Amino acid sequence: MFQKPRGNYKKVVSDRIAAKFDNEVLWLGLSYSAHPVSCAAPLEVLKIHEDENMIANKKTAGIKPAVKKQYLFLFADNDLL
Repeated sequence: MFQKPRGNYKKVVSDRIAAKFDNEVLWLGLSYSAHPVSCAAPLEVLKIHEDENMIANKKTAGIKPAVKKQYLFLFADNDLL
């Protein structure tokens, strides 16, 4: 009914426990749906932005000429930016 994993993978549970799920679904969710790691990464980015006062620094420092030149080169054809 369910396809077994292919390739090299590490065994993380005993055969007895794994056998329980040979014909049943283990409802754990997916990595993109509120998975702790996919939630932790953007939260840490926001924390760094706040800790380093990056938004205020950007407003006072402006865009460096080299960055602006590259930005304009990459997005010159984009009407949305």
